[in-house]
Parts: sequence; structure tokens; C-alpha cells
Amino acid sequence: MATIEEVSPTGGPRAWGGSSRLNYRPQNLDERYGTPENFLEIEVCNPVVHGEGRARYVDYEIRMVVRAVRASTLARFDCRR
Repeated sequence: MATIEEVSPTGGPRAWGGSSRLNYRPQNLDERYGTPENFLEIEVCNPVVHGEGRARYVDYEIRMVVRAVRASTLARFDCRR
């Protein structure tokens, strides 16, 4: 089991034992704060009240839209919960 004090193969300290498996590369400012490649929009709307008294509950319509900018694709999902 790896410890916090473990040293990585490159010679520097490693915060977590399993971090050597991650593919890490530094990001520039455009990658950090620019327009993302994918968007996920979630909208909760149209509440409906069911029942009376202690058996009363509310369900909502949930709409999800997934957009991939490069592929220009759009996926929509609607459900009630």
C-alpha cells in the first residue's frame, strides 16, 4: 500500500499512491477557461402535486441536453421524477 511519503519514479513526492496511472498534462489558459467541447444542460421544470395530506408529493420534469460542439450532435432526454 502506498503512503503519502512515497516518492514517484521521477524523483518528486507523490500525493497519492495511485496517481502515477493518471495521464496528466498541463493545460494552457484557453483549455482551462475557453469554450468546452461538450455541454450538459439540466433543467428542472413543471412541478405537479399528487395526493393529499401525508401522502402528498411533487414530481418534476427533468430535461437534459447534451451537446458536442465538434461533432455538432445534440441529444435530449426528458423524464419525470
